[in-house]
Amino acid sequence: MRCPSCGHVFDAKRVFLEDDPDFQEFWAAYPRKQARKDALRAWHQLSSNRPGLPDLLAALATARMSQQWMAERGRYVPLAASWLRAERWTDAVPITRADGIVSAREAWRRIALMVEGPDATYLRSWVETRWDGLTLVVEGKTASARAALLAHWDELMRIAADYDVILKGEM
Repeated sequence: MRCPSCGHVFDAKRVFLEDDPDFQEFWAAYPRKQARKDALRAWHQLSSNRPGLPDLLAALATARMSQQWMAERGRYVPLAASWLRAERWTDAVPITRADGIVSAREAWRRIALMVEGPDATYLRSWVETRWDGLTLVVEGKTASARAALLAHWDELMRIAADYDVILKGEM
């Protein structure tokens, strides 16, 4: 049988989907190595809803740096299937580190990752950032980046608010 959403081979006798290279890379990066079959099932169930592997791995890297995941040597890291089914890649992770400092570029990267669509590349690659006190100042380096900032400004402000960051645009 084949998975209806992604076309991968389904073995009805063993009741789990066969591996695919993207899942193997995700599994290698995921810190908690328990319930692999359930994670594989969740991977295929969400194939049409989850972001591409690079964005998923970036969100995973951010989650790995969160206070929750680092507490007590990873005691509170959810199972991979739970993380996938709950679409935890969309979580707003507080923009802080142990030393209390995060770069303006890293803060912007976390905010811009939440925007989808054709303008996402402009927002992620062609925007300069700097801190002005507690305000994150963003400036498009190209006309396309400035247009993308204007088009998505309300959405970017909402996302930044989830991170307790104040945005200021210089367009």
